[in-house]
Amino acid sequence: MKTSKVANAFSISSNIEQKNGKESEYPTLDKVVDNQTDDKVPKKIFPGSDLTDKDKTSQAIANGLQEDAFDQPTTIDRKAKPKKKSYIHLFKPPVLKVTIVISILRFTHSMIYFGFALSTGRLAGSPYLNFFYSALVEVPARLLSPIVYRKFRRTFVLTFCYILCGIGLIIMIFIPPETKNGVDLGTLINVLSLLGKFFVVLTRGGNMLLVVELYPTTVRNMGNGWTVCMSRLGGVVAPFMLYMDNVLPNFSIIMMAVMSILTALSVLVLPDTRKTTQPQDTKDLRIIMKTRRKNKDANGHDNIAFEGDTKL
Repeated sequence: MKTSKVANAFSISSNIEQKNGKESEYPTLDKVVDNQTDDKVPKKIFPGSDLTDKDKTSQAIANGLQEDAFDQPTTIDRKAKPKKKSYIHLFKPPVLKVTIVISILRFTHSMIYFGFALSTGRLAGSPYLNFFYSALVEVPARLLSPIVYRKFRRTFVLTFCYILCGIGLIIMIFIPPETKNGVDLGTLINVLSLLGKFFVVLTRGGNMLLVVELYPTTVRNMGNGWTVCMSRLGGVVAPFMLYMDNVLPNFSIIMMAVMSILTALSVLVLPDTRKTTQPQDTKDLRIIMKTRRKNKDANGHDNIAFEGDTKL
């Protein structure tokens, strides 16, 4: 309705001025529409259309620009897209060292933990009290875990715990159930077994921290999944290890002692991550691995990878 009223007004004013023999100072509606279509909306040339040479030239140029725009191939910057990571990247340097060490940590932790838990019934004394003490000893270990790992280097705490656990297991091998004089040594064996489980439970927090703080962001979830799989594998091996005691005496204790000592030594190749930021990619991890040695500062480990002035 509004458009028709405007058109009528333009036509009435033009008719009046034509009768008076004067040209209008204002453009008519037809001229406005023609100007807009000619200037802003280029028409495509069709065969048989009535156009002047000037219009044909302008339309040909416009059509050529449109065709060129559609004919040009589109270029996609594929470098901007992040490459998808797979489990293969867990076994490439420098992530390979982290994967091997943490896999050993998680495997040994589960194997020794379930080894102590499943052998509780073999300890001297009441089996009910032994199971109660075995569960009770985990409480202080879990409560001390966040305090210990906040105050001391993760790698040193893990090495200390695994070495003490291994020493306790080695002592258990050479302790007989009783002496020649008839003195019962079962209580001493029980205490060493509970202490070994205490130190193994204390290592659980350090294992989880190393997974989170050493794996780069791009492969952290896959690294966690892989190490959890190795942990479950250690839990599967534990009962079969205990069954081997029927063939080879003290096989389970020897196996746990050897793995505990080897794990304690393998942890020392990893850097301390107590005061470092999580690595975002392998470049950050490579720089962290170079700063493995403890700094002389009293503030602890200083990682040059995350200083404000350093550019990776």
